[in-house]
Amino acid sequence: GVAVAQNLAGARVGGVELGAYFDVLSHLRGRTSLTWMHTEDLSDVAASAGKQLPGRPEWKVFARLSGYHDFGSTVSEVGLSVDMEYLSGNHMDAANLVGLDDRVLLGASAWAGFLDDQLRAKVSVHNILSDRVVDLVGFPLPGLTALASLSYQPRFSAP
Repeated sequence: GVAVAQNLAGARVGGVELGAYFDVLSHLRGRTSLTWMHTEDLSDVAASAGKQLPGRPEWKVFARLSGYHDFGSTVSEVGLSVDMEYLSGNHMDAANLVGLDDRVLLGASAWAGFLDDQLRAKVSVHNILSDRVVDLVGFPLPGLTALASLSYQPRFSAP
């Protein structure tokens, strides 16, 4: 499992990215993004000329739906969310011989904010289905992953 960075003589990259965010009745939030990217190797190397650049999927879609309640007291906000990320199949090598399948990763989070949301506790679970996916040869992404965080962001009043 060795990865080596290599420069290309030339490449064509073009794409479009769209995103949306909504908040309904102060209890339901949504975020989504859609990315389309076309890549092409413009080098003179016969094995890779005109091929898709490795590690660059053509499509990426992300969506998160969150339900939350703002208590407005010591516990300022409590919420739950689910998310989904889709990446279209792509290639791991310049000649496009080693392909990666499409993948969908699911996640979920729960959080609570305290002290006017200056203190926030969060628990997240990523790759809920524990899919064994790879982005780079020899470097698989972890399966089911659970994370916990506690953050503090004080608000200072202006003098």
